[in-house]
Amino acid sequence: KRIFNELPLLNASVLDVGSSVGTASWISAIYGAKEFGISDIDGAPLDLAEDILKSLGKKVTKYPISNQFVLPEFKKNTYDIALCLHVYEHTEVPLELTKKIVDSLKSGGYFIYTYYKASVADGINTQNGLINRNKVLKHLKNELFHLKKFNLNPYNIAIKKSWTWKKNLFY
Repeated sequence: KRIFNELPLLNASVLDVGSSVGTASWISAIYGAKEFGISDIDGAPLDLAEDILKSLGKKVTKYPISNQFVLPEFKKNTYDIALCLHVYEHTEVPLELTKKIVDSLKSGGYFIYTYYKASVADGINTQNGLINRNKVLKHLKNELFHLKKFNLNPYNIAIKKSWTWKKNLFY
């Protein structure tokens, strides 16, 4: 609740990467978001997220993931807010994911993400997620303004706002 109160969700378009059944999207809808992009592994949880949001009268674009090394193409310059909660530790391509999420944001958009502070690969944390952690965080620091950070041990949740102009640091 503390985090969602910090976001301008009224009439916002939200990209929820790693949406699963859509809990973060559903909460965003309660706070007034109107349009959603949802992305996760193709299957029942993603379908349920879509069904719930549509039952609330929300416009939904679904971005299914069928290959862990090939990410969907999110619509560029489309979303006011991007959520990437508890996803980075699972991905094989975290830097590419970050680039695509940042590109999906409108100028001045918000990016809310978590990155678990693991030190070894395990059933949750991929080796690539760990190897590229510092690169991802460095790019996020360079591309986005740091607005607020919440310490929800062991997770840090950061709310960042994109520049008013694109610096194209990734390319």
